[in-house]
Amino acid sequence: MQSFKRILGGVNARYMVRAYLIGALFMALIIYTVMQGNKAAAGSAGAIAYFSLCLLVFPFAKLVWDELKALILGDTFLILPMILLYPAKLLINVVLFSFAVFIAPFGVAYIWYQTK
Repeated sequence: MQSFKRILGGVNARYMVRAYLIGALFMALIIYTVMQGNKAAAGSAGAIAYFSLCLLVFPFAKLVWDELKALILGDTFLILPMILLYPAKLLINVVLFSFAVFIAPFGVAYIWYQTK
């Protein structure tokens, strides 16, 4: 239990709330899409269960991306047109959300190591 508190305490609360809001938007879109489809109920339940787990760990997957971005770019300030920036950010967040179950353990390990 102490490790769990340490991991959650190692992340800024505003960062977590923002990441959960982004994840909730993706989850709402997925639920809407699954409900509109004509798939079997078992497949829909599996998809909703998987993406619910992705929603729970999405902030930690996003943390991995943000730390890698900070490592590569450092304090570099890029000026990009919004027509390129927003689709790129959307694509990155969709990929992070979709694979959050596989990426997030690296984020949890990073936080655990940093708060040790």
